[in-house]
Amino acid sequence: MESVHKLVLTDRSSLLIEGVNELVSFDESSIELITVKGRLYITGKGLNVGTLCVEKGAIDISGSIDSLEYLPDVPASGGFFKKLFS
Repeated sequence: MESVHKLVLTDRSSLLIEGVNELVSFDESSIELITVKGRLYITGKGLNVGTLCVEKGAIDISGSIDSLEYLPDVPASGGFFKKLFS
């Protein structure tokens, strides 16, 4: 059974996402995730990853959120954590 993918956006300043497999990259203007429904690209200003729960596949993002876009799947480069711990 596939995991649930859920997005809850509140006032364009708080975003809770469930069904996250990997945090690919992030900075204060963009965040890229791999979710159970595909690659998700988030843009905005002052973006901050508040909570990342790998076990539950959930992430909490705050800041001024401008857009959410699903991107075509491309081969992953190993992701943020692989680069961090290499």
